[in-house]
Amino acid sequence: MSSSNGGHRLYGEDAVTALRVIKAVQRLGFTLEEVAELLEAGRHRHGHPPPASRNEPRRSSPT
Repeated sequence: MSSSNGGHRLYGEDAVTALRVIKAVQRLGFTLEEVAELLEAGRHRHGHPPPASRNEPRRSSPT
């Protein structure tokens, strides 16, 4: 990941868009797990491959 001259991290447009979506749906009351499912469904629907981290086994959350 690159940084600005001031040392701030620089993110790509896709990352910024994903973060905005995440924060918006969290404000609507969705859990992070639900947000992840929505993002995955959106990527699948629009033909984007999932990020490498999505190929790793998911940890189950305590119930």
